[in-house]
Amino acid sequence: MLDRCLISAVLAASLALGACAGSDGNELSVDVRTDWVAPVEFDSVWVRVGADSWQTHTATATEAYIRGVRVAQIAGVASGRQTLYVQLRDGESVLAERELPVDVKGDLAVTVLFSRDCADVVCDGDLTCVGGTCVENTCTPETPETCPPDECTLDDDCGSGVQSCLEPTCAFGVCLFGDDGSCGSGSYCDPEAGCTSTGGDMGPRDMGMDQGVDFGVDFGHDLGPGCGGVFCEAFEFCNAMVMCEPYPGCLTDTECLDGAICRNRRCIPPAADPDGDGSPASEDCDESNADRYPGNEESCDDVDEDCDDTVDEGNPGILCANAMMAGECMAGGVCACPDGFFDVDGTPDNGCECLATPPVGQGADCGSAIDLGTVRDDGGVVTASGNGVPMGREVWYRFLGQDSADATCDNYHVDVRFTTNPGDNYRLEVLRGSCAATAECDMPLAEYKWATDFRTDLGGRLSGQCPCGVRITDQSACQDDSANYFVRVTRADVPASCDEYTLQVSNGLYDWP
Repeated sequence: MLDRCLISAVLAASLALGACAGSDGNELSVDVRTDWVAPVEFDSVWVRVGADSWQTHTATATEAYIRGVRVAQIAGVASGRQTLYVQLRDGESVLAERELPVDVKGDLAVTVLFSRDCADVVCDGDLTCVGGTCVENTCTPETPETCPPDECTLDDDCGSGVQSCLEPTCAFGVCLFGDDGSCGSGSYCDPEAGCTSTGGDMGPRDMGMDQGVDFGVDFGHDLGPGCGGVFCEAFEFCNAMVMCEPYPGCLTDTECLDGAICRNRRCIPPAADPDGDGSPASEDCDESNADRYPGNEESCDDVDEDCDDTVDEGNPGILCANAMMAGECMAGGVCACPDGFFDVDGTPDNGCECLATPPVGQGADCGSAIDLGTVRDDGGVVTASGNGVPMGREVWYRFLGQDSADATCDNYHVDVRFTTNPGDNYRLEVLRGSCAATAECDMPLAEYKWATDFRTDLGGRLSGQCPCGVRITDQSACQDDSANYFVRVTRADVPASCDEYTLQVSNGLYDWP
């Protein structure tokens, strides 16, 4: 038996619909479920029993093949073992076919499943491809011992499709991926390319002609030469009988003859331009979509408009020019800023140019202040930097200003200052002791100090001991003044900028005053 097995085809259900009828009085109903796209990849389904004549069903875009479509009701089928033949055709080309042994004992309904995961699988002898695996052609729900293990029970078991516009369906243990309807009017979800314009006809021929006017009877681009007074639709040519005929179907260029090339699964002349975008088929990557051709400008939509095998690349200002939100083109064709980045300068061409530092969420309040560690009074120094993005943000830091045991002089001198302060726009406030403390001095400041290392006569005010000794009136003693400090950095209400400050915290580095 010949089984092309271009695609999975399994007898998915065989259910008696009535009592056993006479030997020639049985009716066989045939349903097809598939995730191949009708009528883009196949335009008809052919069915026959044994050596009887073929019955044909025209495939249309309005039929939900992913859920199942009744394609034939064959009357007068004899009881006993019969052979059912089912083919998916694209013009005269057979895309997939299946021979099914069917035991007819009365009226019968048969569902035949075709799935894309067997597209490159070739099975020998009486084997057929089911879920990407070659198994006996007797594999049915009634004979599960010859079937592969189910790859799914629920739709969610199938995961996501290769394209974002595909949604999974679990059909008798096999995962199918169909159009989720998100591409909108005039487009469909191509399982290999994502949202694609329908371009040419998406409905069956109604024998009408549009007399050379685009978007007429069959809503295709009439770009071919006159043929008996009419113009052939996209992907059709005028044959020797002066009739419009579809170009032969194909999967690769090697299947085409006479120098033709395979575009949109049709063998067409290299110079043809079915979608009318001005780019010949030899250069165009999609002859069903006039918005896809070499040199076209990319936009953020998860589609390769310029035919360079890369989607959504280029200048963010151009990619997101028509988006509701500026930023960068993210995965899935959405304009936004990556986590932690912001469009601070408002210039579309460089996208989200500013990375918030420290990361948003760190040091958001005094209780979650960023810990800078211990700063000793022997000249200890620690630095921190940031840019306060997004605007209106405050960043908190904390540190322990340690007053070490003094053998000579009192050196305790905590100093907090900006060593880099673009435009003098950053300010700081300092709490000593705890978050509940009251800010000292007039806050906010550009520099803060708390010290006991006074060395001079201050006219009766306390001065630091040097050397340390017994406490003397009007002098500060060499006692332990260690304390926790909490620093709040804010930015003035000025135009947004990504310029960073550098905060320096020291202890004992500077002498008073």
